[in-house]
Amino acid sequence: LELEAKNLDKKDTFGKSDPFLEIFKEGEGGKWQLVHRTEVVKNNLNPSWKKFTVPLHTFCSGDLEKPLKVDCSDHDSDGSHDLIGSFTTKVSELQKAVEFQCIHPEKQKKKKSYKNSGLVLVKSCKLEAQYTFLDYVMGGCQINFTVGIDFTGSNGDPRSPESLHYLSPDGLNQYLSALWSVGQVVQDYDTDKLFPAFGFGAKLPPDYQVTHHEFALNFNPTNPYCQGTCTPTDCRAVALPAAHRKPEAPVSALAQSVLAEVPNQLVTYFKMRGLNPFKQEAPAKS
Repeated sequence: LELEAKNLDKKDTFGKSDPFLEIFKEGEGGKWQLVHRTEVVKNNLNPSWKKFTVPLHTFCSGDLEKPLKVDCSDHDSDGSHDLIGSFTTKVSELQKAVEFQCIHPEKQKKKKSYKNSGLVLVKSCKLEAQYTFLDYVMGGCQINFTVGIDFTGSNGDPRSPESLHYLSPDGLNQYLSALWSVGQVVQDYDTDKLFPAFGFGAKLPPDYQVTHHEFALNFNPTNPYCQGTCTPTDCRAVALPAAHRKPEAPVSALAQSVLAEVPNQLVTYFKMRGLNPFKQEAPAKS
């Protein structure tokens, strides 16, 4: 929703007005509930407010005919804001991009010649579907899990307990367990369960002379895939990268932290590319 105003009343003695809008929806018992407040536009009787987005349920409880009240006020630093004018509307009217008269009830009562205290115009009002991670998954979205492992010497000698790549007697470290924990969850969003795994910064057999900046962990560049995620004991020879997370963090916390980022990143990417979830057709009735 994007709004602007024209010819608002001057409320400040040594200036114009510092207008802002407050939008309310009608709640239980006819009480008005604040759903959005715009920013303040300083010293301007013809302000344009920034475009904003509010969930439809918050804005009007999902009812396009639900009464809304809009107050246009002059901002005062002490909190004693002065009402410029108000009007009532509903989402179905806002969608028509009409203009509304700001009416100050006291001025309307006192002056017979009173018309309004300015106009509020709708520059744009659009209803946009906000898809969730679940919407994309239900539409058939898959997540490809790729592993990249840093073998450079900056991580220290993997034989040393001080190294983040330390290979303990049982062949595990916290990063390895965290990677396995994440993979166990992510693999359920990939139908073929084939995950490419690469390394970089290592000198490879048989001569161990040249540092390779990208290589398949299974040494098969034409087919670098692993079938499913390995168990920690199967992966004991793998040294994980230092990453940016604290090594003393619990494995569960590391996995949860990584996984918590995935849904928002995926939804943000698809939204940026203008890609909506695929809608699967309902099965035909027999």
